[in-house]
Amino acid sequence: MALDNTPARIGKSVFIRGEIKGNEDLFVDGRVEGTITLTESRLTIGPNAVLAADVSARDVLVLGTVHGNIFASGR
Repeated sequence: MALDNTPARIGKSVFIRGEIKGNEDLFVDGRVEGTITLTESRLTIGPNAVLAADVSARDVLVLGTVHGNIFASGR
């Protein structure tokens, strides 16, 4: 995780196609097509986000749009 507990951020003008993996909390407010894997971290899908992705994280909070499977081992 980041030293100050601030999540990594993907802004609303960013488009990613592919695979995202990591060990820190992530806030996504842009577009993602592919997969997101954060097995020990929290994923927040912001209100402007549009995901066409399979998501796996410890905790997942969805405020935007997700087309795909979501797996959360926590909440």
